[in-house]
Amino acid sequence: MIGQMESDEGKEEIVINQHVFDYINNHKLDLHEFHNWLLNNQNDSKSIYLLGYFNYYGIGIDINIEKALELYQKAAKLDNNLALFELANVYIEGGDSNYHEEGFELSEKLAEKGYSSGINLLGYCYDIGIGTDEDKEKAFEFYQKAANLVC
Repeated sequence: MIGQMESDEGKEEIVINQHVFDYINNHKLDLHEFHNWLLNNQNDSKSIYLLGYFNYYGIGIDINIEKALELYQKAAKLDNNLALFELANVYIEGGDSNYHEEGFELSEKLAEKGYSSGINLLGYCYDIGIGTDEDKEKAFEFYQKAANLVC
């Protein structure tokens, strides 16, 4: 289903979003039917992640951030890189600084796995000082490492 969902390559979120929408459009899937299929087929981390994605972005359903985070956490426990990345982003970009350290830790975990978007996010944490001390040199190193993986 939707290939590897780009999970092993660390593609930028906009590319992933477009890939999901292209898949849905190319296969002429009804969003409500697809959502129902996801509800009934939470057999692996990809399906669980995708259901969380639908909830987070309100694809074919109302936005439900709480449910999305629950599903992302469930998929992340199954070692889904996209779910880890989404959680890290939510924790870093969310208004509650109590979660910044957790977002930083998830970014470190993704960076250790060689996930380029996670490496870039870790650079951002060092650049801005989110969940860690600000360190422009480390930020540059991580940005450069992520860029080298993408090129």
